[in-house]
Amino acid sequence: MSQWFARATRHLDRITIWISAAVGVAGGLSWLATKLSVFGSLPWPEATFLGIGATLVIGLAVAGVGALRRAYRPLPSSLPPERPELDYRPAADDDTELRREMAALRTEIDNLLMAVDERLGPIKEAHEKLDGLVHTAINLEGERFDKVEKAHGLLDAKVSRMVDDYQRMLAFKADAEGELKSLKAQTDRARESFAALQNREAMHKLAVRMEECAKELYDPLRRGEVYNDARWQTWERTFAGWEAMLSAWVQNARWYAYDVERRINDVDHSKFGGAWSVADDQFPANYPRSLAVHHFKKFRIMHTQWEEVRKEAESGVDLVAYVGMSPTEVRRRPRT
Repeated sequence: MSQWFARATRHLDRITIWISAAVGVAGGLSWLATKLSVFGSLPWPEATFLGIGATLVIGLAVAGVGALRRAYRPLPSSLPPERPELDYRPAADDDTELRREMAALRTEIDNLLMAVDERLGPIKEAHEKLDGLVHTAINLEGERFDKVEKAHGLLDAKVSRMVDDYQRMLAFKADAEGELKSLKAQTDRARESFAALQNREAMHKLAVRMEECAKELYDPLRRGEVYNDARWQTWERTFAGWEAMLSAWVQNARWYAYDVERRINDVDHSKFGGAWSVADDQFPANYPRSLAVHHFKKFRIMHTQWEEVRKEAESGVDLVAYVGMSPTEVRRRPRT
């Protein structure tokens, strides 16, 4: 029954393959019939029948070609030629001889096993000795490993204590560095405060002398007095001294206000024009007069700019001297 089912399954597989191929070919030919202009773009029903017919024709042609090929080239026969069965049963008179041969073979095997045992005896003894040595070595290594493990535990505990000590030392170092930085900052602030007190005193003395010189340079001209060449030479020397004191004042004040030197010494030439309370005919004509007027206006512009910066610098030096701010903090403060 199982053989019949196997044969039936093979036949069904072949039929399924041929049907699948036929359906595929018919579908492809039907689709091609709807696309080719030769058939006039047939609709699907007519194209389907045309594809089925073409498939049958192609199948018959293939079957005919295969039949003709087998007719001229037949397959060779797959069945092997029959052979006569051989009888391997011994004859009845051969039983005694077979028993004798089997007994001789058994004796030979026993002798061989005895020879093997004799040769394996020293090997077994050596194996037993080696086994004993191995066990002894394992025991010794176990004891040594226990000692090493104990020493490792002691070393691990010692390393742990050393690591703890090192961590405490690092913490102490960090605290000491923090204290040192704090102390250094306090020392720097104290040094800056002391320097600010000295600069404050120097700036105050220079400012008093500069104001006295400024009165000598400006008050007579403001009252309308006229200068001759000799008197103007004295004015020029006084102005040079005022500029020297201004330079010294700037060197002290530059730490306590933003961009002090540029804000005082840079003169905008557009400020030279406009209405001035001092007339040009008050200056000597032979100096020449234009240069004298230029020096006077430069002095007045620089004096005005100095007074604007002076308030900021004096406030800054007080913050460093008495409040404890640093010069950098003072220079970066918002300007009012």
